[in-house]
Amino acid sequence: MAHNPTGPSRRSRQNRYVFSLTNSKRNRQQRPTLSSDIANADFSLLAKGTSHPESPHEQAKRKRKRRRRNVLAVFTGGMFLIFFMDGMHLYNENKPVDLLKGMNIDERNDKTEGYGYESRDQPNLRGGEISSSQTRSRLSNNNMGDEVHLQMPKYAPISTFVSKKQFSPRDSLLNDVADKVADLLRESTKKLEDMKLVVSFDSTASDVKPRSSGLRPSPGEPLPNQEIEMDRRKKYKPSKHLLSRIKTKPHEIAELHCNLYGGPNSDLGTSDIVYWQDIGSDDAYMSPFYHTNRGDAADDDTVPFMVARDSYSKYLTFEPDPGGFNNNRMAFEMYLVLSVAMGRTLVLPPAHKFPLLNQGTEQETILSMEDFFHLHTLQKEMKGVNIITMEEFLKREATSGHFTRYASDEKMLPPHNETVWDYGRGPPQEQLWDYLRTVGYRAEAWSNDCVGAFPSDAGGNSILVEMMEGILNRSDGRELPTHLDYQGRSVPYSAPPNERLREMLAGRDRLCLYSDEMQDAALVHFPSGKEARLFMQFYAFSFFEDPRQATWSYRLIRDHLRYKDVIMCAAARIIEAIKQQSHSSSNPTGTYHSLHLRRTEGLFESQYKEAVISEDELMQSLSSIEANSTIYVASDEQKNHPIFTPLREKYNIVMLEDFQNLVEGLNPNFLGMIEQMVAAKADTFFGTYFSTYSGFISRLRGYYSVQREEEGHDEGILRKTFYITPQHKNEYAIANAVHKPFFAREFPIAWRNINNGVRE
Repeated sequence: MAHNPTGPSRRSRQNRYVFSLTNSKRNRQQRPTLSSDIANADFSLLAKGTSHPESPHEQAKRKRKRRRRNVLAVFTGGMFLIFFMDGMHLYNENKPVDLLKGMNIDERNDKTEGYGYESRDQPNLRGGEISSSQTRSRLSNNNMGDEVHLQMPKYAPISTFVSKKQFSPRDSLLNDVADKVADLLRESTKKLEDMKLVVSFDSTASDVKPRSSGLRPSPGEPLPNQEIEMDRRKKYKPSKHLLSRIKTKPHEIAELHCNLYGGPNSDLGTSDIVYWQDIGSDDAYMSPFYHTNRGDAADDDTVPFMVARDSYSKYLTFEPDPGGFNNNRMAFEMYLVLSVAMGRTLVLPPAHKFPLLNQGTEQETILSMEDFFHLHTLQKEMKGVNIITMEEFLKREATSGHFTRYASDEKMLPPHNETVWDYGRGPPQEQLWDYLRTVGYRAEAWSNDCVGAFPSDAGGNSILVEMMEGILNRSDGRELPTHLDYQGRSVPYSAPPNERLREMLAGRDRLCLYSDEMQDAALVHFPSGKEARLFMQFYAFSFFEDPRQATWSYRLIRDHLRYKDVIMCAAARIIEAIKQQSHSSSNPTGTYHSLHLRRTEGLFESQYKEAVISEDELMQSLSSIEANSTIYVASDEQKNHPIFTPLREKYNIVMLEDFQNLVEGLNPNFLGMIEQMVAAKADTFFGTYFSTYSGFISRLRGYYSVQREEEGHDEGILRKTFYITPQHKNEYAIANAVHKPFFAREFPIAWRNINNGVRE
């Protein structure tokens, strides 16, 4: 059917009002007056006509309304019958009857064999999938002190579970009641199965995380046999109208499908950009400090005491970094890992303006980390990861009066009792930070001059203190370690914890411990700016006594905190185009190289003068690349800048502006992240030292090197990754331990052998 850009005709719009099944106020006001001919017509016949079919939007709206009505009716009727029957006090030969199970308690073991009951000593079904042929309810018998799982096969007679014979009623009235209950339960069960619902009578029966997170879900892979036609005005970004018509599977971070985002044209182009892995056992990990009041604990023996608040109601908040996006990305990785290590719920800062991300409309510049990463899917897939928005956090806790001034009984509400603090929609965000600093534990001591250390169990801080004192006091006769001691000699994964701690000290002489006071606090807040700034990579700060917890945190960032599909697919399209353009008889694989040249953004040039080079120095740095090769350049300079003139004479220089048709309709503030992925996939990369933008490209190349099993990958060496400044050019040619300044570059510990510990 041809697309009509001008919308439906006037007559079509009028008939839509006539046959609309919605009853909104707007429709009542705008519904036209019917003529006498139409008013007297046979609407049942007229509605069957094909001239003006009901729009997909109206069909979906009608189905949603009907579904909600059916769910409410089934739930209300079922609960009424349960409580009604529970109050009738039926007896069978003076023996109590468990009405929900529909049989004598004494006879339960005899009568339930083969009918879907599973006793406590059988495998626990929590977290298991519900098959398409059954609906599961978990019931709790408080009198017996045990639990029973009830499975109702789709076509099994309900009277098997609830029948008048089992009740042995005293009169015909109860006979009729029992029959009607059985019929209604049979009908209700079928409706629930059709709607794919699971009824739980016990809040501990499900692994679904409690309450809303406020995060936005992402669309997954489109279901087959659907025609996807992208909106021409938003060529590579699916519009809300398209998403409302396309049915998709639930989103999975491990999968990358570009159908909704306009390609690339080949499946190989999509799969080639994937660097993350799908390690299913990682999803179930929980920190030793993770605790819930619903019976889920990482290890009950290590929880030192029961607390009123659990991991769902203990929070970690942080203030955005004053730097650019990649500084904020690095900080977000840090606080995500810390929140998991502490067993806390991470609260996202409200949407704000990132420095240097100022392209496009005003709305396109107001962003949150949720706009760049699949956080809804992340917290849904990972059992030990909890993330909520600031708005949800304030609604849940702050506006309810749950917070007091720290170490005081004075209750404090958020400023203006406001819950929406997104830039331009609420008060100045500085007022929010002042409030959180007042009601939370301020983690000011957690800074760049300490190591954030976490024990292997929740009561093991004393072991870490003893370990650190042994190193500082030279108990083993060795001098204090430096990073040069480990250059080219990395400590293996299986080494004792004190050896791994020595390797990452980098001149620091203090541990930041998750103390009892921090554990007791409902809110731990990390300030930023002049007051405190935790500015380094997560793996350079966090030390785990158990190496399995350390490598799990590295995989959490590699495999689950990746850019959104819209960014990854755009990068895959550009990579595909560059390879096609570079393809020749002498270059059959379309190999290209990449360069990130940062010169003028912000105060970079004045702060890091040694990272700024001249045209001649740049040409000398790239001299190892063959003439006429294709080089993709990501830079804050324009393509016609004089510094690129010598490059254009020797190489085929391409930049993002050459592929604008492949990013049409995207938020222009995503382009920097797209370029990072394009640069990371190049055969050889030259970056700018001190730039966290170049640093992340280098880490991505580390992930790819392990995936491709390149030479030196087991040591963390990157033989084709360089910096353009001569003094730092070969930083990745040898394995180095973390050292100051941490942010200036990335380190092999982030990608080297991080699959160690899987399933141990």
